[in-house]
Amino acid sequence: ARDARRGEGLAAVESMSTIHVANLSPAVDQNMLRQIFGHFGAIVDVRLIAQSGPAAYAFVDFAAPDAARKALEMSGAEFGGRPLRVELAKNTPQTAATTAAPE
Repeated sequence: ARDARRGEGLAAVESMSTIHVANLSPAVDQNMLRQIFGHFGAIVDVRLIAQSGPAAYAFVDFAAPDAARKALEMSGAEFGGRPLRVELAKNTPQTAATTAAPE
């Protein structure tokens, strides 16, 4: 039981280092998100999530929880003609389940 709790703690720290970015312009790609959020701290991964068509939202994984918290400042900032919605991610999908929209 003790090891299971330790695993839960790691998952909590991991999610605290990940932000959910919504209301993305269809023109946004991974490199743009790295440029927008990179000055808050080191980025480990960027995953664009597409239901059908262009990506509707993304998850940005930072190396440190402080960087993710600082990135929350971007919520409401306009990018690509749309105000971004940025929040700490609650649950993030696995990379294998996230793909760009088919062409």
